[in-house]
Amino acid sequence: MPCPELSEIPSPPQPKSGWPWNGESAKTPDLMPDGSPWPAISIVTPSYNQGKFIEQTIRSVLLQSYPNLEYMIIDGGSSDEGVEIIERYSGWLSYWVSEPDIGTECAAIRGSRLSSGAGGRGGDNRALQVVEGRRNGNQAGENRLP
Repeated sequence: MPCPELSEIPSPPQPKSGWPWNGESAKTPDLMPDGSPWPAISIVTPSYNQGKFIEQTIRSVLLQSYPNLEYMIIDGGSSDEGVEIIERYSGWLSYWVSEPDIGTECAAIRGSRLSSGAGGRGGDNRALQVVEGRRNGNQAGENRLP
């Protein structure tokens, strides 16, 4: 999906100013110079109780003006204002969820598996095995990546 323009997203909280609160990148043309579409790019933001920072993160990604962005937020079940902020921007997110997980690595791998753009498509199963091994109580060295 194309990135929104500044006027299309929620107004920033007061007294925020500067990038990414009231500035945006120059608009990128809808097509590359050769007339072909821009490649899809997937960005995954893992989050857990990041209410103080998540809105700035979301805005800085969305206001990059990239015409073929897949943006996902995987939240680990936050209990702060983060989920409310994510919901305000949900119309510009390709996917988001807030539910308990086992950490940043798990969220990043999950997002990678859900993504279809550059940097996505399935993630690394070996990395997931390490994360799952830690969750199941294995020693840190038992499931090392080669």
